[in-house]
Amino acid sequence: MSTTAYDLSRFSSENVVERRRIEVIDNPKRAAKSTRYRGTLIMLSVFLVVLMVLTVYNNMVLTDTKNLANAAVSNLNSLESEYTYLSYKLDSMVSLKNAEDYVVKELGLVKVNPSQVEYISLQNSDVIEKNEISEQKITDIFTRLWSAVIAIF
Repeated sequence: MSTTAYDLSRFSSENVVERRRIEVIDNPKRAAKSTRYRGTLIMLSVFLVVLMVLTVYNNMVLTDTKNLANAAVSNLNSLESEYTYLSYKLDSMVSLKNAEDYVVKELGLVKVNPSQVEYISLQNSDVIEKNEISEQKITDIFTRLWSAVIAIF
């Protein structure tokens, strides 16, 4: 009762044919190509790793530089604000009104009356003439003072 569909005799150990083993012989040219390929692959890998490290380092340096620039801009804005404040404060301290108030209140000075102003006109010459009337008044004052001192003694 053997059918061809179920013929298991084909797998029995009696029908085993010894097959030839294939021996692998290293071909020197192929071995050289393989070594060169591995070397090229290693060099390419090292190059890519170095490239990636340099890219990361470049990004790190750019970030640090950007942070330094932002800090400098922030410092500049702060200093400009302080300069504006101090300029305003200085202007308010030295304004003409404040100077006038200081002179009047602290030093006791008063504004000049128009009667105290005497204008001098020069008529095409470099000579200044003295007013004789004022000189006579001064001599009259000294004469009266000397007369009063003599009258007392």
